[in-house]
Amino acid sequence: MPANVDELGNKIPVIEKPKEVFYKEGVYYRIVIGKYSNEIPGEYATILLQTENILETEVDADGNTYIISTKIENFATVKERLVELNELGIESMEIVTYYKYDPIPFDQGNKILNDQPIDSLNFYSNPQGISADPYLYQKDAIYFRVDLGKFKDEVPQEFANLLFENSEENILREETFEGETYFYSENIKSYADAKKMYDRLVAKGFTGAKLVAYHKYDMISVEKARQLLGQ
Repeated sequence: MPANVDELGNKIPVIEKPKEVFYKEGVYYRIVIGKYSNEIPGEYATILLQTENILETEVDADGNTYIISTKIENFATVKERLVELNELGIESMEIVTYYKYDPIPFDQGNKILNDQPIDSLNFYSNPQGISADPYLYQKDAIYFRVDLGKFKDEVPQEFANLLFENSEENILREETFEGETYFYSENIKSYADAKKMYDRLVAKGFTGAKLVAYHKYDMISVEKARQLLGQ
């Protein structure tokens, strides 16, 4: 006997369980700055004091402390907040999507916001999200250079002699309105090439040289640049 027919041969109506409805208003975001099992690093403690209405702490069931943003209603504001936090020197962050009180996968939040069908939500027990890097950094805007020195008013004669003796290195000079003079290399896209130049210049006597990295016009750590470029 077919499963949808009773003993008398009558069809049994199939009652479909209604799908759960998820509302756009329930979706929001928070930004995770860091997760710590011990004390919060001193530099982040200072940032917490500077941003008391933007950042807060949250402790999970395992005793880990998260530095996390307050509730952000829409993704446009998320991107603005990322820039604000990045300007405070925070390079690595995660964007966590929430539905009501619990973290959910980023793509499921997008489906709710775009009225796309979704059978059920996968809830995380702790804040988990996606890297904020794609919303902060552009790979083609990242580069390295070697900073050789910064001087107020006059350039020391010993340094000037080094510049003269190594004119083939094409070292650039920049003077500011404050009377400071900077010396540095051309922009270099490859970390390996920048490291070779750094080592070469140090060997030639530029002992104060520093290998640095930039995203557009803002300095970032060399480690972050290498991570973003996969170098």
